[in-house]
Amino acid sequence: MESENTAEMKENLKMLVEVIPEIIGSALFDINGNLITSYSLEESFNFSELAFDASIQYLAASLLLETFDSGEFQLITIISKIGDKFSSIEKAILFVRVDNNRYLVYICEGSLKLGLLFLDSKRVVNKIMKIPYFMPERKKNLNQQLNRIEREIISPRKFLVCYVNEDIKSFQIDLFLEKMQYYNEGIKIQTLKDNVLSLDDLADWCDVFIWFHSTESEKSESIYSLLKKTDMLGKKIVSITTNFNTLPPIAATKWALSYITNIEELVLKIADDLKNYDINKPKGEWDVFQ
Repeated sequence: MESENTAEMKENLKMLVEVIPEIIGSALFDINGNLITSYSLEESFNFSELAFDASIQYLAASLLLETFDSGEFQLITIISKIGDKFSSIEKAILFVRVDNNRYLVYICEGSLKLGLLFLDSKRVVNKIMKIPYFMPERKKNLNQQLNRIEREIISPRKFLVCYVNEDIKSFQIDLFLEKMQYYNEGIKIQTLKDNVLSLDDLADWCDVFIWFHSTESEKSESIYSLLKKTDMLGKKIVSITTNFNTLPPIAATKWALSYITNIEELVLKIADDLKNYDINKPKGEWDVFQ
């Protein structure tokens, strides 16, 4: 049941949304990413799906401001974009700090006049500040909070490793699978040999498709079908080959590694590339994430 305090906070959000037509909805989160209350004109709008992502962006901005020793601040805005998760129309997400424990999130149309929002927002913030909300004070180490949230929302990677029986010895497949599990704690691996799923379900299941490419594996209809399906679904594709020149076009434009007999080094190279680069792009267009 909604508490009196929460109901009062919601009334303030409702007033703001109804006064400014460009605001589609507003929500009040605490700094741990918990949704306190929300109000939206769109019944299907699910603010709880924004909680962790909103916390990460807000805490990152707070950390940046503390780095510059900016001291206390009441209003902070970050403009970012939401894709078509909620709608086919791109919208802006805007953050306003309330106090040490709470912040407002607005989902707005691009035509919003920020000056108008700040004036009305400040009135709402001042009212909400007077409504008690009981939770521990903000932790001083914001880096720890960011790491905690990241651990909670990132699930283990799922690898689909494809090869043909003729290549098991030459590519040291058994050792490769063993080292992948050893150096990537918590990952899930499937191969065509062990698989009980259909090719469509298998392509949908995996996050990363690893193909041990050879002239023999090119003849495999199952592997080639999976290569096309994972590409269509936008999954990460890694080809391991002894000859880049013989890779089919669909794989040549993705990530490709030269096979080396030191399997441990090969596995560590894959882990490093997945962490630091957008491997869906050609090598000339690497985007470093660090």
